[in-house]
Amino acid sequence: MTKHNYLVPVVLCSTLLFGCATEPNQKALNESNNALRNGDVPMALTILEEANKNKKEKDTPYYLNKGEITKYLGVQNLSESSTSLLRADSVVQDWQSKASINLAKNTGDFLNYFFASIGSNSTYEPKDYEKSLLSYNLALNHILAGRWDLASVEAKKMAERETIINRLHEKSVAALDAKENDNRKNRVQSYSRIDNINGYPVNLINSPEISGLKNAYQNAAAHYLAGYIFEQQSDGGWQHRAIELRLS
Repeated sequence: MTKHNYLVPVVLCSTLLFGCATEPNQKALNESNNALRNGDVPMALTILEEANKNKKEKDTPYYLNKGEITKYLGVQNLSESSTSLLRADSVVQDWQSKASINLAKNTGDFLNYFFASIGSNSTYEPKDYEKSLLSYNLALNHILAGRWDLASVEAKKMAERETIINRLHEKSVAALDAKENDNRKNRVQSYSRIDNINGYPVNLINSPEISGLKNAYQNAAAHYLAGYIFEQQSDGGWQHRAIELRLS
C-alpha cells in the first residue's frame, strides 16, 4: 500500500468548511458546503468567490475556505490551495506570538488581557479548532505534493499550537479562580463561576463523565496524520509525540 493510499480516509474527514462571522457569509458558506458535499467542487468555489467579489480586502475565513476547496480541484491546484491557507496561517502566527507573551504575565495582568481580548479583535481570528485544522490541511497538501519535510513542519506547528491553546485554557481557569478567591476574601459578589447559576445542574460539570470528554480544539484526523508523518520521517525527538497524538 502506498503512502497516498493511507491518506484516503484522512482526506475524506476534512470536507467541512470553516465558519464565517456575518449572516450573508454564513448563507454562502452553507451553500458552498452543500455543493462540496455533493461533489460539485467548481460550484463550491464559484459560490465562495461570488460572496467575496466586492471585498477589497479578503478576510481570513475566505482564505481558509478557498484553500480547502481548491485542494479538491486536483493535485495541480495544491500550490494555490497552500498559498491561500498560508495567508490565514499568518494570522495564526501573529496570535501565537502574542499568546506566548501573555502566558508569561502574572495572574493579574493575564486576567486583564483575558477580559480585554474577548470580542476586541477587528480581524477575524480563527477559532482554536480552526488553528489546528489549518496546520492539518497544510500538512496534507504537502504530503500529496510529496513535500514530506514541509509536512513535518506543519505537524510540529500543530502540536506546538495545541500546547499553547491548552496552556491558555489552564491559565484562564487559574486566573478566574484566583479572582474569585480574592472576591471572597473582600466579600465582593461575583458571578465568574458557573456554580452561581441557580436552577441549573452545574454540579454535573465536574462529573467524571464530563471531565473525561475530549476538548473542542483537537481533531482526530489531524492527530492521526501528524503521528503518521512523524513515524514516516523517523523524526527522533518527535517519536514519543507521534504516539501521544495517535492515542489522544
